[in-house]
Amino acid sequence: MSQKSRSTAHRSGSISYLVPSLCLLLSACGGDGAFVASIPSPPATPSVTPTPAPTPTPSLGEGAYPLTRAGTYDLMGTFELHPADPGPMSNGMAAPGAFSMTVSKPAGQQGFSYRLDAPSGFLPGDLTSIEYGPSSSTGVNAVSGRGGYSLVQPFSPDKNLASALSYDAGFSYVSMGEWEWYFVHLDGGTAGGFGQLFFVNGDRTPMSAVPASGTATYDAHTLFLLSSNLTAGIPFTLTADFGGRTISTAIDQDYRYNPNGDLMDDPAPGIHVAGAAPFSNAGTFDIPLTGSVNYNGSYAINTPQTPTSQPVTGDMNGAFFGPHAEQVGGTFTLGPTGGAALLQDAFVGQQKPH
Repeated sequence: MSQKSRSTAHRSGSISYLVPSLCLLLSACGGDGAFVASIPSPPATPSVTPTPAPTPTPSLGEGAYPLTRAGTYDLMGTFELHPADPGPMSNGMAAPGAFSMTVSKPAGQQGFSYRLDAPSGFLPGDLTSIEYGPSSSTGVNAVSGRGGYSLVQPFSPDKNLASALSYDAGFSYVSMGEWEWYFVHLDGGTAGGFGQLFFVNGDRTPMSAVPASGTATYDAHTLFLLSSNLTAGIPFTLTADFGGRTISTAIDQDYRYNPNGDLMDDPAPGIHVAGAAPFSNAGTFDIPLTGSVNYNGSYAINTPQTPTSQPVTGDMNGAFFGPHAEQVGGTFTLGPTGGAALLQDAFVGQQKPH
């Protein structure tokens, strides 16, 4: 993974508020120039300084999303791990129960706390978990539901461990995010080695509650990949045939250069892939994807010229969420056949109304 890829966790949205200042303008006018006896001036009207309005603290509705609902959640996701540079790199699907996240908000605490637990070997050294509190928040956009946390902690005499949690609160039964770590020198420069997990968490649909008939189309969006309007989150659809026990998907958007970024910023990638597969009795699915992408994974990434189209394959792994499969979530990876991952992201979606 490139250093550019390791910067993705710092792209989560934030929102700022401006409190308008108030001022009192007092004016006086003179007479017609005639002599006026010396008369004491009336006392000046005291100016009143209004009490500034408190700056609102953006927040997400407590309990409205899995990311704001206290509890411990298993994470479904895709990981990439490069413990040292140079050194081997590994990637794949997270095993069930391997990663988890605990959400908490003690009484009186402003903001949420998150503890992420990983299997031995994902984090460096003997670490198996990292906890983020309100003081490490990098901001939240209460409108889009996107936010993040960032933390730098000592690791060894010559380097620190930087980590970040970026998220999209998603919907009422499923949220998504990315968790990453990487080494930095004591002066802040990157020092090689990293790990990354794209994930979804939430309330899985019980096996007995997955519908046995009918169809449903889900409006979905990704976490980080830019859409054609250069905002985070590519829109796409999934369609479930509950009677036939199958699910299909297609992601279809053209490449778009990002004029507001530099050569190493991400453009909107061209992605034209589709696939279909059965889903299990437990409501999980693994859709093989085939198609093409227009994307350059190395310097320079963001170019005005559309990169050459290249064939790719991949997988979209996910599950149904909600009491009756009202929502869906998962992750996907795309790359050249037999090659390293080129694009990967998390996604969430909810059923279109009939």
